[in-house]
Amino acid sequence: MRMRIEKERTPAGKDHLAIKTGSGGLMDVEFVAQTLCLENGWHEPNTLAALQRAANEKVLSAGSVQHLSENYKRLMQIERILRRWSFDAESVLPDDPAPFCRVAVRCGFQKAEDFQQAVNDYRKIIRSEYERFFLEKSNSPKEVKAVPQGRQATAPKTTRRKGPSTKRLKRS
Repeated sequence: MRMRIEKERTPAGKDHLAIKTGSGGLMDVEFVAQTLCLENGWHEPNTLAALQRAANEKVLSAGSVQHLSENYKRLMQIERILRRWSFDAESVLPDDPAPFCRVAVRCGFQKAEDFQQAVNDYRKIIRSEYERFFLEKSNSPKEVKAVPQGRQATAPKTTRRKGPSTKRLKRS
């Protein structure tokens, strides 16, 4: 699902600028947090709170949670600056050098190149943690509940409800 979103929602040729849907973007962290919630039966809509809960309950290492949280916060800050700058729901950095430089300055960088390198670093760390998380999930044995002896697993019976008659009534 995540790869499909990355492919379909990231503007063509702009993965390095798409801080939400691109590789190592905000959605990588959100997918990890949502997976943790689903697996553990948590109702935690806040991504950072879900990650913190995973650390507290030792479901995810403190180091992974720190990497994901810190870089998620950095990208969220950039996204907030982008939204204030463009007055729109923006999550793709501008590809034109002048606006890109203005965003970089607003994010506290003097050079656009330093800003791009920092964004790349944040995203590499996030993608690395994302891949590690899902690789461990795919390599761990799946828990299968056994059916108690003497019982067979069966699907519940369904009854078909009769609908209205298909006969057409003649008009008089």
